[in-house]
Amino acid sequence: MLKSRAFTRTLIAWAVGSIVGAASLLGEVLLGPAPLTGGRVAAYALAGGAVAVVSRSLLAVLVPASAARVGALGALAAFGSLHSLYYVNVRLLPSEHYLSFRSLAADAFVVAPLLGAAFYLARASWAQERRERWGLALATFGVASFAVATATAVLAVPRRADRPVTHGEGPDLLLVVLDSLRADRAAAGSAVTPEISALARRGRVYTSAWAASSWTLPSVTEILTAAPGESPTLAQRLAARGYRTACFTDNPHLARATAVLRGFDHVERSVGAWRDLLRGTSLGEVLERLAPGNDTLLAAKAVTWMQAQPGPFFLYVHLMDSHTPYRFPPLDGRRRPGRRIEFPSTGMRLTPEEAESIHARYDGGVHSADARAGMIVAAAGARGRPFLAVITADHGESLGEDGRWFHGGSLAPELLAVPLVIVGTGVAPATVSPPVGHAAIAPTLLAAATEPGATNAGPDLRREVGAGVVEGSLPPRLAYRLNGRYKLLLDLESGRRSLYDRWADPAERQDIATRAPQLAEILALGLTADPPWHEPSPEDVERLRSLGYAGF
Repeated sequence: MLKSRAFTRTLIAWAVGSIVGAASLLGEVLLGPAPLTGGRVAAYALAGGAVAVVSRSLLAVLVPASAARVGALGALAAFGSLHSLYYVNVRLLPSEHYLSFRSLAADAFVVAPLLGAAFYLARASWAQERRERWGLALATFGVASFAVATATAVLAVPRRADRPVTHGEGPDLLLVVLDSLRADRAAAGSAVTPEISALARRGRVYTSAWAASSWTLPSVTEILTAAPGESPTLAQRLAARGYRTACFTDNPHLARATAVLRGFDHVERSVGAWRDLLRGTSLGEVLERLAPGNDTLLAAKAVTWMQAQPGPFFLYVHLMDSHTPYRFPPLDGRRRPGRRIEFPSTGMRLTPEEAESIHARYDGGVHSADARAGMIVAAAGARGRPFLAVITADHGESLGEDGRWFHGGSLAPELLAVPLVIVGTGVAPATVSPPVGHAAIAPTLLAAATEPGATNAGPDLRREVGAGVVEGSLPPRLAYRLNGRYKLLLDLESGRRSLYDRWADPAERQDIATRAPQLAEILALGLTADPPWHEPSPEDVERLRSLGYAGF
């Protein structure tokens, strides 16, 4: 009898929890851009039911039944306030650590009223009477909700749809992108990036490589597009030549359905595919903050996939340990005084020690990503097949230059200067100084795959030198053109031009456009901000804010 009553109470707890979970998602949909799908409703219902059952069961062992009800309802109240906590921590306090005093105080302000309401309902006699009256119906609903939510969630988890194994010709192609890696951290002999330095000593190094933009999506779109205006992506063109294609990344801009990843047979994260169900939701963001994935697992998955391929492949690995949040320990092991800031932003007031701590932990993340990059390239070389590896970054990172932090807000020099190392079959080792941009990467990979006419789209960086002209943009407002010594910035809304002499003023603090108006006018001709990229979907906007992109 006692077991039967306990089981019934468990089902009742599940039923109430699943209702609270689904209601929490509905609240998010009403307050923000999270789309409502069956998979998301099922995931939230399962999460809410699990919170209720676990909290109720654990507390029932330790405290009387009335107290157990209080605790279970309190847990549900906290779960139900998830979207409010997300709003506070991501929108109001985006640069604050989620365990800081300010963040915890704001959380308490949001949760306290809901906990009070839960406590009242747990102790109210009328609520207890209704629970007893409708207990059997709630238990039955609990069984049904568990079965339906589980089946819906299982069916909604994305499935991989790999193409049949093909046997094309050509070398294995590898593209490794280290997110937010500044060029100065990967300079020759750098202790922060020993693996990239070792690859550079036997490969071809471009010491003046420039990103297409200062944030991921426009830059990666430029990298993965064979030529401006062409609809087939790099992966699609290589797939047509018999290449197996795969992308491994935890970057939120590069979800499975992102347009720029068209043509990849296999897209995978370091975390479980079930996390895709929660993409764009508050619960998903909490999981991303607590367990965002890591490059160690990602690289291991990429190598496992690589080793299973019998013929040529195109593997794109986008590493994130070098991106915010800065959670890696400093390489020197020293703890700096002051706040631990994982998401610095322009305008923050920092002590010198806090700024130094950010630098040190950024370097720690870069060092970790560098180790994974070296491991992936080594695994490609160990296959015994011809291969070509391109190692670069999607953009750099501002680390306090003129008060700037993070990336994506400007086209400052530290955001555009990136490393570019090419190693493998057919590469002529050299150190190349003329400027080159992201746009030259796809033609190089296509040329290596012996695609007819591929070299017409741009230089083959295995042996050639670029034209020294690089273009890029920060859509939709800013565009830049770099022509050897000079760099022009164009504000497409106002038409204002800024011109910098990179040799005399590498930090770009002196605008010489008024002193050289004809040069500024010539460099601005035909400059636009129309790369083949796509605006982030509404469900991505909150994720972008959670990573510090304040412009969204």
